[in-house]
Parts: sequence; C-alpha cells; structure tokens
Amino acid sequence: MKLKGTTILTLISILERLSYYGVRAILVLYLTDPNFLNLSSETTIQFYGFWTTALVLVAIPFSLITDKYLGQKRSIIVGGILSLIGYLLLIIQNQTIIILSVILILAGTSLVKPSTTILIGRQFKKENKNRTLAYMIFFMGINIGAFIGVTTIGYVGEIYGWKYGFIIAALSTLSYLIITYLFEQDVKEIETNELIKNEFKISIKKTTLIVLLLVLIHVVFWKNHEIETSEIILNLSSSEKRTLFGYEILNSMIQAFASLWTILLTFILFIYWYIKGVTNVFKTITISIVILIFAIIGSQILNHFQPTDLLEWSLVLLALYAFAEVLISPILTSYITRISHIDYSNTIYSVFILLTYILGSGFVYLLQTEFQLYITLSTLVLTLIGIILFTQQIGKLTCELK
Repeated sequence: MKLKGTTILTLISILERLSYYGVRAILVLYLTDPNFLNLSSETTIQFYGFWTTALVLVAIPFSLITDKYLGQKRSIIVGGILSLIGYLLLIIQNQTIIILSVILILAGTSLVKPSTTILIGRQFKKENKNRTLAYMIFFMGINIGAFIGVTTIGYVGEIYGWKYGFIIAALSTLSYLIITYLFEQDVKEIETNELIKNEFKISIKKTTLIVLLLVLIHVVFWKNHEIETSEIILNLSSSEKRTLFGYEILNSMIQAFASLWTILLTFILFIYWYIKGVTNVFKTITISIVILIFAIIGSQILNHFQPTDLLEWSLVLLALYAFAEVLISPILTSYITRISHIDYSNTIYSVFILLTYILGSGFVYLLQTEFQLYITLSTLVLTLIGIILFTQQIGKLTCELK
C-alpha cells in the first residue's frame, strides 16, 4: 500500500475537515450573537441552508475546472488559498464581507475535498484492492478532523471569542497548504482507465448505469442511517437515564460517542482487512445493510421497553450503526472512484454526491410519515434483494474481482 502518499493526503484532509466542520459548528452562533451581527434565527437558518445546498451544487463546475485545467494537486493549493482568505475574512464583523468569505470557503472546499478523495485512489491501479485500505485510513482521518474541529473550534469560539475559532481554522488551512507544497511529489499518480491487464477499459458510457445504482444504494443506506442515529441521540438528549457506570453523560458527549465508535471500528476493520484481504465490494455492502437492519430493529425494541440501562444499550446500537457505516463508506467510495474515467474523476464524484443529495432529500420527505419504519425496512430489504440477485451482472460491468 502507498502508505506515505496516503498519510500525506489523510493529514491534509484532517486539517481541511477540522477547519470546515469547526467553522460550520460556530457560524450560526456567531451570526446570531447579539454582540456581533445579531441576525435573526430565521435569516441565519436560511443562510445555513444556502451554505449546505450550495456546497454540493458549486462542486460540479469547480470539479470540471480541476479535471480540465488544474489537476488535483494544484486544486488543493488554489482551494486552500481561497479557504484561507475566507476564514480570515470571517473575523471582520460585516455582513457583506461574511457573504464573500462564505463564497470563498465554498469555492475552496469544492476544489480541495474532491481532489484529496480522488488522489487517494489515483495512487493505485484500478484493480488493486489496497485502494480500499487507503480509503479506510482516509475516512478515519475525516472523522478525526471533524471531531477535533467541532470540539476545539467550538470550545475556543464560545469561551474565548469567535475570532479565535476562525483563526484556528485559518492556521489549520495554512498548515495543509504548507504540507501540500512540501510533499506533493510523494503522492504518486499511477491510475489508468484500464482494468485487469488491458482486457477492460473504463468509459463513461459503460459505467453510467452502475453509478446510478450506487447512488440509489448510497441514498437508501445513508438516509436511513442518519435518521435512525439522529433519533437515538435525540432520545438520549431528552432522557433522564444518562448515567454510564454511575457517571452523568453530557449531551455534547453523546455525539462524541458515535464518532469515537466510528474511529475505533475503522481501525479494527483496517487491521482485519489488511491481514485477511479486502472483501468483495457487493458482499461487503450486503453485510453492511444487514447490520443496519438489525440496528434499526434494535432501536425499535429499545424505544418500546425504555430500560433503566438505556444509555448502555444505546451505545451498543450506536456501535452497530457505526460498524455498518465503517463497512460501506470506504468500499463504496473506492468503487465509485475506481469505475470513474480518470479524465473526469472529480466531476463524476461530485455528480455522485449531488445526485445523492437531491434524491436523499426526496427520500427523507417520503420517510416523514407514520409509516416510516415500514418504508425504512422495505427499502433496505429491497436494496438487499436487488444486490444479491444482480451481483454477477453488476460485476461484469466493471470486471469486479472475486
């Protein structure tokens, strides 16, 4: 495995996610603070909604710029500079300047985030399953960066002042810019459009159908996963049964437990796959969906009985949800980048995220009825049956290795 290049890209991603998620965590508080901009809650929510929606939309044109002109490494540099300026401008207490800063951060993130993701896979031949192990390290870094960003920037911003939170984000961004400049030559790019000794060549026409299928799998899995884990955290936050081994657990720590489970289980699965070899893609996705189904059933049982040791059982369920996530995230990203034409890697990945976002929004609306549980389990079971029935046909599209 290309450990050096993977480590560099993971470190860049940790610092980039630390900045992004940290600032996103305090931005609403900053905008509504009476001592600063003092915007209304309604205006701030609209602003935040614009941010999250715009991020998936603007990623498409910036990904095309990356694919056609800049390349992934230069995009990290250009995007990092734009983000750095954006984080520094947030210090200025002016509404117009803040809008400009958010635009710069959106542009910078749209250049950096897809590029680091694509470069992880670009270090390997498409049929090399070690790319999945590299993505496991990479995703663990994303979770670590997000966790550190939310906790440190959130704490510093609330306790010592918002500008210090933004300064931390800027320093973190400057750090990954320096790392990229110094070590970009250590990130090798050997991926081609050929699979299995030139017997199969990737093309957009050949893989469009499989990309759409992966979007559907991604939507069904992630939206059900997000809704169910959010309900567990919400129920625990409003419950009086929040003692673990006799100690009271704060609301902020409940979310932290979910992140810690993800990091720990990623590490364990990485070691297992490193020793035993990476499992077949669609076999792994099947196992992940089965675990998610059991976790959802467990959530319903827990909600019904409300035991005295609610927190302990909830942590077990969060572990199941985390394990399902850990199984599917790196292998799905590895696969979507593997079947992408290398001349349009960033664009295809960004389109994948955009389609997931659009279809996911509609799917969430569908779930928000009294029949949510039945729809949830039905969609997961149907997805499971579809994967099992059509695995061979899917594999032929991209010469999936056994």
